[in-house]
Amino acid sequence: MKLARDTWLVFQRQLLLMWRTPVWIAVGVIQPIFYLLLFAPLLKQVLAPMGATTYAETYQIYVPGLLAVLCIFGGLYTGFSLLGELKAGIIERARVTPVSRLALLLGRALRETVALLVQAVIITIIALPFGLRVGPLNLLLAFLLMGLLALMTSAISYGIALVLPADEAMAPVVNTLAQPIALLSGVLLPLALAPMWLQSMAKWNPFYWAVEGMRALFSGHVGDSAVWQGLLVVAVMTTAAVYWSARLFSTRVRCPGPPRERPPRGRTAGETGRPTARQSDGRRAGRAGGDPVGPPPGVPAPGPVRRPGPPHLHHLVNTVRRAICCRGGPGGPMVGTGRSSVRQEEPE
Repeated sequence: MKLARDTWLVFQRQLLLMWRTPVWIAVGVIQPIFYLLLFAPLLKQVLAPMGATTYAETYQIYVPGLLAVLCIFGGLYTGFSLLGELKAGIIERARVTPVSRLALLLGRALRETVALLVQAVIITIIALPFGLRVGPLNLLLAFLLMGLLALMTSAISYGIALVLPADEAMAPVVNTLAQPIALLSGVLLPLALAPMWLQSMAKWNPFYWAVEGMRALFSGHVGDSAVWQGLLVVAVMTTAAVYWSARLFSTRVRCPGPPRERPPRGRTAGETGRPTARQSDGRRAGRAGGDPVGPPPGVPAPGPVRRPGPPHLHHLVNTVRRAICCRGGPGGPMVGTGRSSVRQEEPE
């Protein structure tokens, strides 16, 4: 229940952002419309061996492939929006909240799915005057299959955005993946016209089964085995893609920790564990006079004497005290101070 509520909240927010910039829906649908108007009429003679003798039958074969292209390229490029949110720190701030990590992914992926479905509805309506005919139930099942396909590609795109170490590598990687996927799906032309080795390779592509299932639905064959095979393959792949991307959301995106404590500027060097300037001067003076660096074993090292007076007097007193402690008291030889020599009187 909490997952559904969190997903709905994230989805509402993302949908509001999309509603404020509806130009992206228009931009995403312009190129498929060009293919629909300028490329599909050329396929009547090409698809004649498959029994497509009219433009209606031609569009029943071509429109499902065009919708699949919309999901492949439109879904795989959604990761660029996640890169912008990562740079702005939006994902890090969202992870501090009690919202589920899976909801952060599903809400964004569902937004992209809705946008692609809206574009698919527009393309289908435009294709109706050209002779496209499809039943309402078949169209709903085709849109369901397309929605699963869009959810899968969006999740894969988010995962790629989280895995790549550099943002500049996103576009080359997506292009490298999208081109062979689209060609092996038979989106432009059915793979029934292809040689056997190409058909065998296409069967390893989950998008091929989705395209074949949508073409069977647009042709009115709702009971065809390609329909349930496409639904099963796409459902399994969508579940795996969402699980993989959700784990990346939990592991790759770090929560902002508490700020590190820094010592105040007025803190003395002795409080931070480093020797003070007076201690350093005393050690250097002792080494200059030939004195040992530290006291003998068992004798504690004297601390600096802090008394009011000139700085050179403090330095002289500290040096004499250190020399007396290290030599074992009065009666020793000449004590080197680095600036002057002090002779100790011998006891009578």
